[in-house]
Formats: sequence, structure tokens, C-alpha cells
Amino acid sequence: MLRNKDIIEMLKKRFEKGYYAMSGIPSERDLADELGVARMTARRALTKLVEEGYLNRKSTGRLEFNEKLIVKNKQICFLAPSVSSSDVALWLKDLREAAQELSINICPVFYSSWDDIVFHSALEGFDGLFFIPRSDNVPAWIVKKLKKAKTRLVVLGYDMSNLGFPSLNIFSNIFISQLLDSLLTAGHQKVDCFNVQAHNSTISRRIDHWEFWKKMHGVKGDLIDINGTEAHEGVASRDFISKLIKDGEFKSSALFCLTMPAAIGACRALRDHGIEVGKDVAVCVADGELQAELHCPSISSLERPDMKPYLKICIEWLLDSKSDWNGNLLFEASNVRLHKGESTTP
Repeated sequence: MLRNKDIIEMLKKRFEKGYYAMSGIPSERDLADELGVARMTARRALTKLVEEGYLNRKSTGRLEFNEKLIVKNKQICFLAPSVSSSDVALWLKDLREAAQELSINICPVFYSSWDDIVFHSALEGFDGLFFIPRSDNVPAWIVKKLKKAKTRLVVLGYDMSNLGFPSLNIFSNIFISQLLDSLLTAGHQKVDCFNVQAHNSTISRRIDHWEFWKKMHGVKGDLIDINGTEAHEGVASRDFISKLIKDGEFKSSALFCLTMPAAIGACRALRDHGIEVGKDVAVCVADGELQAELHCPSISSLERPDMKPYLKICIEWLLDSKSDWNGNLLFEASNVRLHKGESTTP
């Protein structure tokens, strides 16, 4: 059972870390329910914090922070879709490490839909915001709301610079070309593009560049496009490619996959049907998500660099309300590594 002084110390630590930036100070009842203590115990703890000056009680009876007494680290929100994703996990890992070096707190907030109340609550109450959109295109009414938000934001992994938002992207077209060139060097004159994810600015840009690259080099290729699925993307990719093989419609000798789930699913389907990846069909992926080298066979890919230096620059801009964003709104990594795996080696 928590003692009164334990609750007080716990709340002080929470205040310093900004845990109540979105929700505000909990009521006696909510605090008691959360901690499994009597309501009177929760009341004594909150009353003690008022007496010590950590909290102020408004005329309505609600409690609020005493900003003069509580010196808390800056709070930056990491707002991302609730769907499990290794890409989101990698962004959060890099962001936490960058923020720790700057003594900044990162508060992850995950939303399930554009009308999720959690999404809209996160637009206020923080000192800055890193935003990862859902895989579908951002609705116009959401864009309008983001522009009206008082909190500065930076978009991660997607290009929303055309809408006026600073955007941090990893894989520019020059690196996509290097990946595709490796297939051309290996002798492939037909390179198909395989996508499972719902179209957004990033997916559309990769498809457009694949089309441009084909014209530049006189290479043929078909677009195999699922364009969104309610199932797990890896499973959907496997099932889709498997059906093409069963129906005798799979004619690819080289697959440029736009996402890691698409590449994993394609490799699984090929193997299930006795088609050797690398020897019979070359497979590569635009973003290996630090996983491609671990697969068997290893998948040729572009691998993300250390993003912490880029994120630190973004954090400093988010917190400096008087500074303008310098340069192009689209901020891209310049040191992406090309991993040549077994999946493109005959």
C-alpha cells in the first residue's frame, strides 16, 4: 500500500517530467482509483502539495501547476499512429536519445484515427510536436487544424513541405536511384515496383521516381500495387504475390519493394513456391528499417543513418519560438547506406 509521502514524491516526479501536460492534474477520485488508495489518502497528498506551493487551487476547485515553483524539463510530444510499426519504433528510439542529450522529455501519444480525441488533445499543452501521419493522405480539415495549432511541429518520415510544414525525410531520390542502379548493373532490364501500403506523399514519390528512373535508363517494369489493406501488410504482401504465382501471372525477375513488409511478404511467397530469391528473382527494398540484413536471405536495401543530429536541430527549432526555419522545408538525410544483400545476388 502506498503511503502518503510516497504519493507526494511520485507526483513531484511526474510534475517534473510533464506527465500531466495533456490531461491536467487528476482529481482526488481519479488519483485514488489509479493508485489503489483511499480517496482521503489521495486528498491528503494533493492538499500537501498545495501547502508546499507545488499546486494552486482555482476558485472552481480544480488544481493547476504553480509554474513559478515547478521547474520541469521542456515537453515534446511524439504523435504517431497506434498501428504497430518498426519505422515508428525507430523514430521514437532516435528521438528519445537525441532529447536525452538535450535534457528534453519526449511524451509518446498514439492515435487510431483522424478524429481520435487523443490526436486533437496532443496539439495543445506541449512545447513542441513531432508528427508521423497515418499511411492514408492527411485530410484537408486536419491540415487546417495543424496550421492553426499554437505548438510548432515537424513531420517525420513524410514530406508535407508543400503544405508549409518542416519535414524530416530519410531517403531522397538520389539514394533510391542508387538502389535501382544496382539492379541495372546486375543485368536486369525489367524492374517491377511492388507496393502494399496506402498511398501517401512518400509512397507516391517513390513510385514517381521509379517511373522516372525507368524512362531515364530505358528499363521496363510494371507497378504491382495493393494500395492499402486492413490485414497485416506483410501477410497481405505474401498472399498477394502467392496468388499471382498460383494463377501464373507472376512475371517479375526483379522487384523493387517500397516498404519492408512488402519485401518480407514477397520473399516468403517466392520461397513457398520454390522460387529462389536472388537467383530466380531479385528483391530489394527502399527502407530496410534496420532489419533487412538480418533476414535470410538478407535483403538489399537502403539503411537509415543515425538520425539524432538531424532531430537535435529540429528540437532546437521547436523550442525557439523566435527563430524561423532556415532553408528548404524538406530536410533530408545525406548519409544513407546502400546494403547489397543476398536477395539481389545470383
